[in-house]
Amino acid sequence: MQFNRCRCEDSGASHHKLTVAAATGDVPPLEASRRSAIASFKVMDVVAQADELMREGRDIYHMEVGQPQSSAPEAAVRAANSAMLSDRCGYTAARGEMPLREAIAGMYGETYGDAAAIGPQHVHVTPGSSGAFSLAFIAAFDVGDAVAVASSSYPCYRNILTALGIDVVTIPVNARYVVTALELETAQARNPLLVLIPF
Repeated sequence: MQFNRCRCEDSGASHHKLTVAAATGDVPPLEASRRSAIASFKVMDVVAQADELMREGRDIYHMEVGQPQSSAPEAAVRAANSAMLSDRCGYTAARGEMPLREAIAGMYGETYGDAAAIGPQHVHVTPGSSGAFSLAFIAAFDVGDAVAVASSSYPCYRNILTALGIDVVTIPVNARYVVTALELETAQARNPLLVLIPF
């Protein structure tokens, strides 16, 4: 049996009625959400093209994503191998293992002093920066908010914010790659209250 699409309809009461299209017949495909109409992350397009060329036998030197050339430190590799062989391999605490969060919090205090001292309850561990950005943006902004992003900044800010239904307002930088008070004032006059994401 093939289910083609489903939707929720407002019945006018306090609940929604779920209707499922017929399992047979010509039913149009699901329409893409408005939030899915985001530009591709260009560096990933370059990675995909480079992978295709590698499969064709071409020699490719990756310089597009800024990842280090070297592998993980030997001590980290040994610790990972030991954990894989002797420790549980399953889900961890959603915010990260407590010993790691304690170590990160301690590093901040040792590196930046008391002014930057935090506790492990303030630390969330993610497997990459994009996951961290998503959590931070969800915590800080609501759908329909306007967020100012410098024109020279991490490109994926725009992708994530747009996917979350947030209005991205680009603020141009000057010749020194700095957003000035004048540019912020100009943008403020055209848009609702903006929050500037530093680059």
